[in-house]
Amino acid sequence: RTEAGAGFDWAGTHYDNTCTPGDDCTPGYLAMECRDDGHLWSGHCGAVPCGEDCQMTNDLTMETGYQYTCEPGTNTYYYDEDIDGNIELEAQFEACGYDDCSEDDDD
Repeated sequence: RTEAGAGFDWAGTHYDNTCTPGDDCTPGYLAMECRDDGHLWSGHCGAVPCGEDCQMTNDLTMETGYQYTCEPGTNTYYYDEDIDGNIELEAQFEACGYDDCSEDDDD
């Protein structure tokens, strides 16, 4: 069940299923860069626009087992879903962007 309900109380805590599963978004700026070794890195900069204070903390290449790589010196990244050497997606990334955690409703 994913809709909110009246819920129930148990041991002094009220449980009502109002949380959206997988909703762990924190609003703020997100920076991305391609390093010289072809690894794609990202960092959450918080409320401060991307710049020197934004730390690149996530090596997306390593975290995905080399599914994501990039072309050094560019904003081009590649996605190889099954890591067979055949690229399923080639696209551009923004070096800095803001995520307000709102969902795009295209329908």
